[in-house]
Parts: sequence; C-alpha cells; structure tokens
Amino acid sequence: MKQILFLILDHGDLVDSIFKKLSANGFNGTVLQARSIKHLLEDEETSDDISFFNISHLENRLSFPTSTFCYFIVEQDKIEALKACIRETTGSFKKIKGAFFSYPIDDFEGSF
Repeated sequence: MKQILFLILDHGDLVDSIFKKLSANGFNGTVLQARSIKHLLEDEETSDDISFFNISHLENRLSFPTSTFCYFIVEQDKIEALKACIRETTGSFKKIKGAFFSYPIDDFEGSF
C-alpha cells in the first residue's frame, strides 16, 4: 500500500537545503508555491485595484514571499523514514515553520 505525505514549509533560506537532503535520501515529490489566505488578503488590501494583469504586475506578484507546499507518494514501509528525514532537516520544525501530515492511499494506479 502507498501513503501520501503533505508537507508545508514557511518561506525561508532552508527550503532548498531541506529538498536536497530529501532527494539525497531517495525521496522525490511534487512542489508547489503557496500563500496563506491571510497574506493573500493583506496583499490585496495594499495593492492597487486593477482589472487586468500586465507582465510587470505579474512579475511583482511572483516576487512576494511564498510558502512551499509539496506532497510525496511513498510505499508504506518508507513513510517513517521520510518523516524522520523531514524532522531532522527542519529541526522538528524549529529551524523553519511548517507541518506535515500523511494518510494511506486506498486506491492507486500509476508508474512513479
């Protein structure tokens, strides 16, 4: 059986080193940039009200600090090793703010 683990990390300099350590330990996942609702609303309140986007506005929007959201699909016997690696690289989330949670996947088809 497979497990899925979701990992959320606050924006920070350690994110790259965390991912390098996970990769070096044989873990691969999908990474997305994310923003909390709070920060999204704060940015809306301070930005100009525009009804269209141009390239320069889009570039400015992408330069805001973001959080990282990623997920890993691993065999059940690997989930504790993945959690241990995350705990080690984040200092149990004392070096960088974040969290993870996992659960079993009841149905899975695919080749990765």
